[in-house]
Amino acid sequence: MENIWLTNVSRTIINRSPLGSASSVLLILGLIPAGLFLSFYLLVAETAPTQFFYLMSLGTLVVVIGPYLLFRYDTIIFPTFIERAKDVTPSDDNTEIKEIGQKYKKFFADKYLYVALPWTALILGTVFLNFGYFEELGVNGYTDPVFIPFVLLCIIAGVVTGMGLHMALTTVLCIREVGDLNFTIDPLHPDGLGGLSAIGYFAISSTTLFSIGSLGLPIAFDIAGSGGTAGAVYFIVVVYIGTIILSFVYPTLYIHRRAKEIRREMLESKREQIHSYHNEIMSADEQTDLGLLKTKLNTLRDEYDEFDRVNLYPMSPSILSKLLSSIMLPLVFLVLETYVIS
Repeated sequence: MENIWLTNVSRTIINRSPLGSASSVLLILGLIPAGLFLSFYLLVAETAPTQFFYLMSLGTLVVVIGPYLLFRYDTIIFPTFIERAKDVTPSDDNTEIKEIGQKYKKFFADKYLYVALPWTALILGTVFLNFGYFEELGVNGYTDPVFIPFVLLCIIAGVVTGMGLHMALTTVLCIREVGDLNFTIDPLHPDGLGGLSAIGYFAISSTTLFSIGSLGLPIAFDIAGSGGTAGAVYFIVVVYIGTIILSFVYPTLYIHRRAKEIRREMLESKREQIHSYHNEIMSADEQTDLGLLKTKLNTLRDEYDEFDRVNLYPMSPSILSKLLSSIMLPLVFLVLETYVIS
């Protein structure tokens, strides 16, 4: 399957590094945004408040660990979902699910610029609209060389977080297309969810990775409070938090609705068979094997009850806990900014 360019860069680093995958990607790719942040801070350290260093450090951490998280999504989380989804989309050669996997792997690898470019432009525009914040840090105008490291850091942050938005979009579209297949529901599946946990884990894994961007909220709120064009900052924050919620809620609700439709059809089919066996028993003559008919009838009734009881929400306790933590993280930063930092 095709990989996004960041994955190819990460693999090159890993192959040439004696360290593990996470350490190599974090240390080498993370040095670039970390170096830009330290360069900018050292240039404005005499006039910048101590609070700026801590807030900006959190924001920079998103860009430091972001490439590895995207690499993990591309090489582990997405392929694992396609493999596990074969349990609920069985066919002779799994052609349909393989095609969906290839389609959205290519979509993730090739179409990220459609999201990353406008998102980066929005971040840069917000920075310039709130330039008064940076003037208080000691930056003398847009063309001040001191400002260059920060602008470059914003561009990298925009591309990385934009790719994160694209990751969330890829997940939603992929799950929706899998939901359009005539997938199966196995009431005896060990996950207790009819086999749908693979979809829930894929959705929550993407949501959890994307929620790491919450580390950038404190600096965003600090910029918004500088008296500039705060609306642009809050728009970015709303888009971000909304994406966190929708990237999990929409695909899981869609799968739940499709699963209910499929179960309804299966129950209706079994109901007709039950009535058919019941009618045969009622009209049976002396030569009819009533014992066999009653056994088949009881078996069908048991199967009917099993299908009727299965939980069709692709959400286990562990998935729910990850969802709550993903939503709570940005809310914690919002509370800290409102009641502590301010």
